[in-house]
Amino acid sequence: MTLPTRTRSSLSNNSNNSSSSSFYHAATAAPRFFQVRIQRLASMMMMFLRQLWQWLHRVVSTWWYRWTGPVLTLDNGRQVRVEEQLAEGGFSLVFRATQLSSSSSDNDKASDDKKKKSSSSHGNHHDNQFALKRCYVAAEPELRHACGQEAQVHYAAAAGQRHAHLMPLLGFLNTPDYCYFLFPLYPTSLRTEVNRRTGIVVVNTGPTIHPNNTNTNTTSPWDSDEQVLHLFLRIASALHALHEDARYSHRDVKLENVLLRDRVPRPDNAWLPFDPVVMDFGSAGPLTQELTSRRDTLMAVELAAQQTTLP
Repeated sequence: MTLPTRTRSSLSNNSNNSSSSSFYHAATAAPRFFQVRIQRLASMMMMFLRQLWQWLHRVVSTWWYRWTGPVLTLDNGRQVRVEEQLAEGGFSLVFRATQLSSSSSDNDKASDDKKKKSSSSHGNHHDNQFALKRCYVAAEPELRHACGQEAQVHYAAAAGQRHAHLMPLLGFLNTPDYCYFLFPLYPTSLRTEVNRRTGIVVVNTGPTIHPNNTNTNTTSPWDSDEQVLHLFLRIASALHALHEDARYSHRDVKLENVLLRDRVPRPDNAWLPFDPVVMDFGSAGPLTQELTSRRDTLMAVELAAQQTTLP
């Protein structure tokens, strides 16, 4: 059967169009492939350069502050150099501090404490690295009084046998503009550990669930009940010592105010991954308070609302 001339010409045109379309796709597929690869390489290079810049900035800043940061002499004779800022609170800033020198009595005490602690715990605190909290008190005399009260709580807690799970005060300084507190450096808090184990990422808009979270345990973020009991018993023991020995109540116990030391030995030579340390005595007050009138009760409620930061 012979096709009409118009039909044959249309089939010929369709075949020509399909061949030209295939040639076009084949000609453009290679440039698109290389373009995607180049974009991926460019993004990887930018990420590498950004991380390299952050690393260089951190190294240069650390060494710059290590040689040029201000030097403070605390009340016990310990000298520290103030380095980079680590955190910021409502009324204070926290800096990294490096010890330069200390008095002989402080050295003897530190060596004795080190011998005692070496057989009982292994924390992630470096011997010459500390956390220095600085509070600006020049504008508000009430803050200076609050700093003095916080230092007194630390001194009262350490008057007897220092409790292993209460944050020790390693030095205090009161100047016309600032108050300084020197503590061991434990960079991880219980809040950070809970967020890490549950996949929560804290951003400016609030806590959100990380999209790559692989933790399917919706009942508890901990590996075993032993870890939960380990945390609870030691936090309760620290608060009990604060109540019974120092006669103070903490009044602001929350995940953010519990720091973690790493690798804690057990009697059976096994290891627990962390050890809690209760910190931040800025809201602490007397263990008992006499309320003789309605006005006293309202003032106590108002004071609790001001000092307790737990939402």
